[in-house]
Amino acid sequence: MKKIKTIVFGLGNIGLLQDINKKHEIYSHSKSVSISKKFDLVGAIDISKKNRQVFLKKYNKPVFKNIRDFKDKNISFDLAIISLPTKLHLKFFIKLSKLNFKYCLFEKPAGNNRSEFLKIKKIALNKKIKLFVNYIRLYQKKYNIINRYLLDKNFATFYYNRGLMNNCSHLISFCLFNFGNVKKLKITRKNKSFNGDIQPSFLLEFKKIKANFVNVSKSNMSFNELNIINKRNIIYSRDNFNSVFQKKNSYKKKSNKKILFLRDKKLQLTVLNEIYKFITNESKNSKKTFIRLTKNFIDVHRVLNLIKIKNKNF
Repeated sequence: MKKIKTIVFGLGNIGLLQDINKKHEIYSHSKSVSISKKFDLVGAIDISKKNRQVFLKKYNKPVFKNIRDFKDKNISFDLAIISLPTKLHLKFFIKLSKLNFKYCLFEKPAGNNRSEFLKIKKIALNKKIKLFVNYIRLYQKKYNIINRYLLDKNFATFYYNRGLMNNCSHLISFCLFNFGNVKKLKITRKNKSFNGDIQPSFLLEFKKIKANFVNVSKSNMSFNELNIINKRNIIYSRDNFNSVFQKKNSYKKKSNKKILFLRDKKLQLTVLNEIYKFITNESKNSKKTFIRLTKNFIDVHRVLNLIKIKNKNF
């Protein structure tokens, strides 16, 4: 199959800058597409002149200030990657959907709320565009090994910071995909917002596990870090670690840590490779998994909306 022609809309951190000075890590959309053997980077759009210059110097591909300038060049593409600010997702996608393309990868959570995402989904359905949302752990099967440690005692605490929508949505998506629907939701503490993004502590109750989400004050904790604890196990990783570890949760003696798996330094390339399988139907269960992913994207917004409502009334 020929390469999937791809354009990146939005050249902020995840679109371009996150790995601009890194040799081995692949965290941005631009870098992942540019080095992929399955995708072809055909250009980008960003309102920032500085970011456009960085992109042009790094990748030597066409880059535009807005969608109007891009349309004038009649550049064909198959996949649109939208890494714009969340508040612009719906408005931009309405304009973009008038062009001819087949696939779209949104930076999470794809719209400000469930209502916006459902509008995006409806437009995509009418235009026969396949939608994906960049919840990175959904595309990395090795994270499934964590489940058996979490279900061990039917209760786990997930630590997060830097916003409910920005960071915690990754963990909510992971739980929904692995543990099913939320049976009960309770706000346990109201905390300071992060750049306008609320970040309460709360409890989600699933059929087989209760998940306690605790906001922590560490301001530099990244989306790529893990800190999950239950009565028996601690699952953790840090930005400067190459692995995800497990150790016994014991205060009586020092616990030896065990490597569960090596952390992926090519995150976005892994996401692209998994999306390619859906596009080409390489996987036996690609259609079934795609339906499950789409349900997850909707369910995350439903839970986020409930948390916002309950937090407001707390």
